[in-house]
Amino acid sequence: MEFFECMLGRRSCRRFKQDPVRRADLDRMIDAGRYAPTGYNSQAIRFAIICSPQKVQEAFACTGWLTGRPPEGQQPAAYIVVLSDTNVGADATGAHCATYAVMLAAHALGYGSCWHGCEGNERVGELLGLPERFKPHILVSLGRPDEVCRVDDPSSDTKVRVEEDGTVRLGKRGREEVTVAVV
Repeated sequence: MEFFECMLGRRSCRRFKQDPVRRADLDRMIDAGRYAPTGYNSQAIRFAIICSPQKVQEAFACTGWLTGRPPEGQQPAAYIVVLSDTNVGADATGAHCATYAVMLAAHALGYGSCWHGCEGNERVGELLGLPERFKPHILVSLGRPDEVCRVDDPSSDTKVRVEEDGTVRLGKRGREEVTVAVV
């Protein structure tokens, strides 16, 4: 997939087919995340994979959904949790960069993804059973997309809505609107 096709084509996915996410693909997504920038090259970012059906269901209970919770049969097939190893540093910015890299890699591999903030959600830490030094930042839901998303570009209407046929529509502000200075 060409770079700009990947960048501009990636959308949050909130309905998934129930095909398993291949472990090799999860590893490639993590590789993309670990190459994301971190402050001072601290590399404090860590990842956890949730792919067993029971743990996927437990993780699903920790998520919120902008367009409503996916029904049974359209829930995520796996998750990647992006964490900081606080023994190295609590790098929220690095976690955000790594999450976006994971999501771009997922899209390039044919998967859909959705970002769920989980800082302060103690259930995510308990679910993983990791030592307290690992601070969860973001839970990324993953699976093959089972919805269509349309982008109106440019549009000043950024509200995300689901049409009667299930198509998700959203607007992206135009370049002229978001570029506030050229000096």
